Amino acid sequence: MICLISIAGSVFLYVFCGKKEELSKNATYNTYATIAVIAANLVLGFYFISDLNVFLQGIYDSLSIPTLSHDFWAHTPLWAEIIIGLVARDFLLYVVHRWMHTRWGWATHAGHQRADSVSDPSV
Repeated sequence: MICLISIAGSVFLYVFCGKKEELSKNATYNTYATIAVIAANLVLGFYFISDLNVFLQGIYDSLSIPTLSHDFWAHTPLWAEIIIGLVARDFLLYVVHRWMHTRWGWATHAGHQRADSVSDPSV
């Protein structure tokens, strides 16, 4: 649902706000690929959720990262949990994106950065 809202919002902004030239063929392919990856992650996530949870919890425990107690989460209102989750997610996405701009991550990130120029063979 969130994906559909994002796509509808993007189409609205591009079409009605004069950004049609940014809707390149390559950008469309990238959108389809992103939707496919999200769908695959959801299907695999639901199918392997318990195994994945055990695996990731083992890694998390081995790193000795401090955690909040169960009592904290049991008494935290849902709205606060959502805000904490969104802030943590945004921070991690920022860190990953910065890592993608290093020599170790650039090879996989370069295509995203040059999406418009790659679709135009004259560039």
